[in-house]
Amino acid sequence: MKMRSYYLGELTWMDVKEFLTIHNVVIVPVGSCEQHGPHLPLDTDAYDAFWLSMKAAEKAQCALVAPPIYYGVSPHHMDFSGTVTLTPYTLEQLAYEVACSLTKHGFKKILFENGHGGNAPALEAAAQRIKTDTDAFVAIDTVSLIPDFIEKYIETSYTPMLENLKLQQPLQTEKTA
Repeated sequence: MKMRSYYLGELTWMDVKEFLTIHNVVIVPVGSCEQHGPHLPLDTDAYDAFWLSMKAAEKAQCALVAPPIYYGVSPHHMDFSGTVTLTPYTLEQLAYEVACSLTKHGFKKILFENGHGGNAPALEAAAQRIKTDTDAFVAIDTVSLIPDFIEKYIETSYTPMLENLKLQQPLQTEKTA
């Protein structure tokens, strides 16, 4: 279904209702607000999760992207100015309540696109509760379900290197292949 936007926050409730007559998938990006060195903004993890979610939804045309959860579990970054951290319980509860709200409207498949590794245990606990309390299918991706998409659209020098290190093959990029 071609939509004017796949971002839930830009749609009207009538747009969402129409979408739900055909599809029932929602992606919830989850990030953090923490340091990423002196050169990157504090919302890097949230931005990356949101950007990847939007690109995947636009390509698939069968999922909407919920507004991101911008904060995560980051107590280990509190020495850096601007960091905001949640307790694991708070993130778990927030993810749970967001998902339960979405299931009440008809979303049956929920993907948490996690941009920060420290969020994983809280999101796993939330997913278990969501599965128990609703009939939704819940999955968590820590920016890895779509590696071909990431490699193609994120043009950084380290992405092909990391993939090749994981595969233990010589480094090849599109320019050298």
